Amino acid sequence: MKAQIELVLDMKDGNWVARSHEFEIAAEMLDQLEAKVQKYLGASGRFAQGTKVTVFMACDRGIIPPWIRPYQSHYFNRIISFVL
Repeated sequence: MKAQIELVLDMKDGNWVARSHEFEIAAEMLDQLEAKVQKYLGASGRFAQGTKVTVFMACDRGIIPPWIRPYQSHYFNRIISFVL
């Protein structure tokens, strides 16, 4: 089985935040954030064991300085995949 979800990647109080309309997860470092997202989705019961989950984290453009926004999709969006 495969599943895809999309989250918004943002900054709040010096932490990276991944959020959807259902949840919000924060961590100081991006690798920590990715691990927390994986752990949360695994424990949520939303997907069956063995499901390959792909998470697209689209950066909220408001946190990016205007001069670099034309390049934001290359530098700031993130994709992680894992099997539950």
